[in-house]
Amino acid sequence: MYFHPQSADEAAAQPPSLTAAFALATDNGSAVAGVAHMHYWDSDQWRFSGVAGYAHLNLDFFGGGGPASSRDNSARWTVDGTFIQPQLYRRMAPNWYLGAQLRYASVRQSFGFIPADAQQATGPLDVTTTGAGALLQRDTRDNKFNPYDGSLLDFNTMFIRGGLGGDVSYNAYDVRYRKYLSLRPDLVLATDLRGCARTGDVPLFDDCFMQLRGYPATRYIGRYMALAQAELRWRVVGPLGLVAFAGTGVVANRFGELGVGGAPVGFGIGLRYMVLEAERINLRVDLAQGGGSHVVYLSVTEAF
Repeated sequence: MYFHPQSADEAAAQPPSLTAAFALATDNGSAVAGVAHMHYWDSDQWRFSGVAGYAHLNLDFFGGGGPASSRDNSARWTVDGTFIQPQLYRRMAPNWYLGAQLRYASVRQSFGFIPADAQQATGPLDVTTTGAGALLQRDTRDNKFNPYDGSLLDFNTMFIRGGLGGDVSYNAYDVRYRKYLSLRPDLVLATDLRGCARTGDVPLFDDCFMQLRGYPATRYIGRYMALAQAELRWRVVGPLGLVAFAGTGVVANRFGELGVGGAPVGFGIGLRYMVLEAERINLRVDLAQGGGSHVVYLSVTEAF
């Protein structure tokens, strides 16, 4: 991650622009690589972000639809895809930004054995998706990587259309609200609320995923999703910090079935080490539990 230099006036008026390259590989054969860029200019009147990359993922498919229909046994789900997604925002009022985005993705999917009653959840397999959408954002955070105060509200729409060069047509809607409250100089309460909806001929890779720590990322997938989580962040001494977190959510293929079968709960504790104090960037290690499983997360920057 490279932070582009700023003058003192620029640093006082806008976040730093950055360019990043990323890559990962896992012991089950998955691999991801790509580049990302975030750019701020004209005293934060304009914001641009873009990401492009390639992914080969060996995942687990549990059937989709939420806790009531998910299975204990999974099938191998392999995803190969290339993707690019630029976004551009313009400030329309203090803290409010209006924007637009484009997205292109070419994806091939394959599955191991899937029970007959779960096959309808996979949707189209080998697809190219092309679309555009509108963005709305309200941002009052005091830092974009590790806020101690403020909030971030995001509305994200994407309209995928076969007439734009893709194979399928569907709509994607996402809303997310993150709030940060400084309880005292060394203690922050962070909360995260998310909603997701998909309509139309949606391929499985673009469904709503309930990203709840403590569970496999593909454990709960559906057309509709709601998630709530909270995290208490304690800056213990110097660069070291500790966190405690918990969350829950619901997912379903029909809106009226949200919550049927119960709401999974995940919780855990984490360790933080600040690797770049100027931008409050932490290296985080989280130990989470959910549904009888234990998961360890290692990442740069906060979960939300």
